[in-house]
Amino acid sequence: MVTAGIVVLAGLAGRVRADEARHGGADELPVGQMRFRVFAGPDGLSNLVVGSIAQGVGGMLWLATDDGVYRFDGERFTHFSRDSGLRSTAIAVVAMRPDGAICAGGRGGLQCWDGQRFSQAASRGLPASPVTTMGSFGGRLWVGTEGAGLYVQGADGEFVPAPGWPGKAAFPIRALWADGQGLVVGNGATVELTEGDGVWHGIGQVGLGEEPIDSVLRDRDGALWLRTPTHLWQLARGATRAIDLGAGLPSHFDLVGAPSGMTIGPRGDVLVGTDAGIAYRERGRWRMIDKSAGMPVATARTLFVDREGTIWVGAVGLFQLRGRGVVERHDPTTGLPGNVVWTYRRDAAGTLWVGTNRCLVRATAGHWDCVQGTEGRVVRTIVFPPQGGMFIGGAPSDLLYIDRDGQLTSMPDIDRIEDRLILSLALAPDGDLWIATSAGMRRLPAAVPGEIQRVDVPGVRPIARFAQLTVVGDQLWTATDEGVLVREDGEWRLFNKADGFLGSAMRRVIQRADGRMCASYSEAIGVSCFRYAGGKVSAFEHIRPADGLTSGMAYFLGEDPQHRLWIGTGAGVDVVTPDGIDHFDESDGLAGNDSAATAFMVDRDGSLWLGSTGGASHVLAQHYAGPPPAPSASFVDGRLGDRSIIDPHGALDTPHDRNALTVEFTSSSMLDPKRVEYEVRLSPLETGWSVTHQRQVRYPALLPGAY
Repeated sequence: MVTAGIVVLAGLAGRVRADEARHGGADELPVGQMRFRVFAGPDGLSNLVVGSIAQGVGGMLWLATDDGVYRFDGERFTHFSRDSGLRSTAIAVVAMRPDGAICAGGRGGLQCWDGQRFSQAASRGLPASPVTTMGSFGGRLWVGTEGAGLYVQGADGEFVPAPGWPGKAAFPIRALWADGQGLVVGNGATVELTEGDGVWHGIGQVGLGEEPIDSVLRDRDGALWLRTPTHLWQLARGATRAIDLGAGLPSHFDLVGAPSGMTIGPRGDVLVGTDAGIAYRERGRWRMIDKSAGMPVATARTLFVDREGTIWVGAVGLFQLRGRGVVERHDPTTGLPGNVVWTYRRDAAGTLWVGTNRCLVRATAGHWDCVQGTEGRVVRTIVFPPQGGMFIGGAPSDLLYIDRDGQLTSMPDIDRIEDRLILSLALAPDGDLWIATSAGMRRLPAAVPGEIQRVDVPGVRPIARFAQLTVVGDQLWTATDEGVLVREDGEWRLFNKADGFLGSAMRRVIQRADGRMCASYSEAIGVSCFRYAGGKVSAFEHIRPADGLTSGMAYFLGEDPQHRLWIGTGAGVDVVTPDGIDHFDESDGLAGNDSAATAFMVDRDGSLWLGSTGGASHVLAQHYAGPPPAPSASFVDGRLGDRSIIDPHGALDTPHDRNALTVEFTSSSMLDPKRVEYEVRLSPLETGWSVTHQRQVRYPALLPGAY
């Protein structure tokens, strides 16, 4: 005899709409691309008209479609139709009941999931009328119907007409919003509010006109957003007149009657589905996430934000906006002249300059433009001297100066080494321009065009590789093949493996906000952070693959305003945070996984610019909250022999010839299924946990015993 039970643990191995400001000084930046994951017929979603989305207790998504209900576990869709207990396949809305059960409403009324199938047992008291909208508030489920008014589920589970509802009983309820403050419900061409106590407060005559309210939303400031067939109104908290926000908003004729056409985004802004994409307000006007930004289709019918802050769009299929809403990219497909981005700088006027493998690029009037005279150059570093203009370095090996009028001056290297690269430029406290190259250190006195001087550093080969330059107060830091160097009081000091570093050949060195320095290596061994004082280095903290880095090879280092360390690797970007190491890569919308040296800049708004061999990535780090919480695991299905083990109401016994055990499970995280690991153990057969990326385990023949 076999008695079985199983425990599964899920953990996120490593690891959200960069639709916000285009931060371009007087000019706007070009529109960046976002990455969407598309789910359609080949993924098991056989009906592409998604009208409503809800998330269950275990994290799975439930979709209302014209062909019943679909459950999505992050990788697969499970279809529920009439044979699963639905009265009709035409489902208009899905919602989670206060007890965690998923309910589906539509032409056939209300049915709720009992763990095995949809049941009408929980719809006692509801009239035989189509269900149009639902919401949970005050521990109860509220249901709007097509022709029978508004209902609420009582403590005994039976539905009754909503106490005090002022609307006509036969009037259809299409607009309902539930939040911590109460309910907002459309009542014809006006709106009623309640705290669930049977007392309703109408908004009065606020200038909405005579059109019926199709959908409602209350934002985090308490303002009401009211949508009619041809208008979108905003009524601020305490205001007596609504503002028509329809100017500039694309039409939404295909979305009339959609119960989930508006939602609150992960950053608190209101997202609006339209015929041309997702609209949101910024600086008093509408912005769009549409096809120009990578939206696969035009119409966004249904919007939903899950518990991890991921935006889901129901349109012709289901779309997931990747990157946790903070990543967009720029590459040759969006007009960026080069495909490799080496550096970024903003000048005093606020113009963004980008060094690429093709030319020096300027963002202007919504476009990327090559600067005349820099075509065919690799631009790896940019500096703005006090007299104006700019110095640029890279390849060819000459230092280039562009004055305020756009005139170019070329300054060849003193040794005329043709394959030499200028890797970094820095204005030192002494006013000189320091030039780190692949074959020695140079400087330009007073940072004005003239003769470049050779710099000999004691203990370092004259033609050694000098990489990133960093100015810290009166100190000048650089990294070489012999170690990390600091110039202080006119003297150079060299530190390497003998002083506590993991190696001597180094590539990057930066300063952090707390005064520490961090350095990376020419070998794939990680990053070291340390303190410097009195001519000595100390307090080392080493960050290696064993500590959670995706790769030990770091191409760029940088710190954001929240003091998180960003490390560009050859397999994406790692973020070292107080809550662990997070990860972003191409699947999140980065322009490329292969990071480019020194291509890191903190913009004035706190966002980040990262470079790679695939282009430029703009990360809205000011809206990035750090690694997501560890996911939990939940059972999807399981069988012992030919019997289900899901909710068995006690132990299961089975004869020896029906002793195969199969269990399917999923995690609560929808961010990136490929990064979710599961730990599985069948006790007492297995004493240790087994790690797997698979969502199913099978034991073909259990021995007699209790499990």
